[in-house]
Amino acid sequence: MLLPLCLLLPALSPSSQEICSAPGSLPAPTLHLSQTSAQPGDSVRLQCSVLSQFPTTRIVFCEDGKEVSSQRGLLGKLTYDSHHVVTGGSSGNYSCGYEIKDSDNRVNGSQLSPAQHLSVTGALPAPTLFLNQTSARPGDSVRLQCSLFSWARATRIVFYKNGEEVSSQSLLRNLTYDYDHVVSGGSSGNYSCAYEIKDNDNRVIRSQFSPAQHLRITGTRPAPILYLNQTSAQPGDSVRLQCSLFSWDQPTRIIFYKDGEEVSSQRSLLGILTYDYDHVVSEGSSGNYSCAYEIKDSDNRVTRSQLSAAKHLSVTGPDLKLLLGITVPAVLVLAVALYLLGRKAVSLRREHRERVQHDTSNASEDSFPYSSVDLPESTRHPLQTEENPIYMNIALEQGNGH
Repeated sequence: MLLPLCLLLPALSPSSQEICSAPGSLPAPTLHLSQTSAQPGDSVRLQCSVLSQFPTTRIVFCEDGKEVSSQRGLLGKLTYDSHHVVTGGSSGNYSCGYEIKDSDNRVNGSQLSPAQHLSVTGALPAPTLFLNQTSARPGDSVRLQCSLFSWARATRIVFYKNGEEVSSQSLLRNLTYDYDHVVSGGSSGNYSCAYEIKDNDNRVIRSQFSPAQHLRITGTRPAPILYLNQTSAQPGDSVRLQCSLFSWDQPTRIIFYKDGEEVSSQRSLLGILTYDYDHVVSEGSSGNYSCAYEIKDSDNRVTRSQLSAAKHLSVTGPDLKLLLGITVPAVLVLAVALYLLGRKAVSLRREHRERVQHDTSNASEDSFPYSSVDLPESTRHPLQTEENPIYMNIALEQGNGH
């Protein structure tokens, strides 16, 4: 009995060691990495989750099809961790698998989990990425240019979109590498680049990623229409901007722009095709306004529509210079008029006073013989009646004598 068992163990042992290169048929586990980019010396946790009705006897962690770690399975345990200390050669694709023994004590292996890529960064300086345009339409060609600062031992240049490799090329001891990307509806995203070198042990080390550059795709959807309830307003007024869509696809976001810069956005609502934005006018509100909308396709990629035709808003109000130009002369004219009216009033009062004095003086002169001269008592009474005939007779006689 012992002899057949001894013969069986060697036969089983090689198959159990080959799970990374020759996986079995049991359902694959799931592998999760605590981080997908690390620097030498970091510790990355690899977590393998198993779903099996049979007790697991061994958990195996693989890198690029080779076993790097394993541990015994425990009854009732479904999740197993492996702490991997990162080195310059740790960059690669990681997966995991498991083994079980069936009722006949035969070892069966699982399929490997979907691979997870670990990038080793920080050992080499990051390159720089330039885009010849950051906004394009489907069918356009956008040039991505990756510039290195060192090409010593470099073997490959890699272009990424949202962290996923989209293109690569072998290094030819240049410092600048171009990638001409033909734009499609799903090209919108963050682009970066990196390069790889091989160390003395022929292990691949990847540089840090370049700072990401965003490429925006426009024109894939018909433009909406923007209405303004008024095109001229004063500071403090409220202007309503109304964006009307023409799309059977459900948009996810409505965006309002001023001179090409986003000023407001709102989430879309099912079945709603008109969205309002009430803008409180300030002195800096003058400009060209437009709107657009975003849609997510079946792959959850964001596509932005063309911008609506721009509408110009003018900010008006009283012109201070003109106001001062009118007010100051008016005040001066009013002051001169008041001064002249004041002088006229004084002159009239003076003339009136002089006229009154003059009238009073004339009245005094007319009453002078009667009131101012002291006449003899005899002159204050009329002549005696009996004397009048004498004067009359003398006069007659003198007349007759002639």
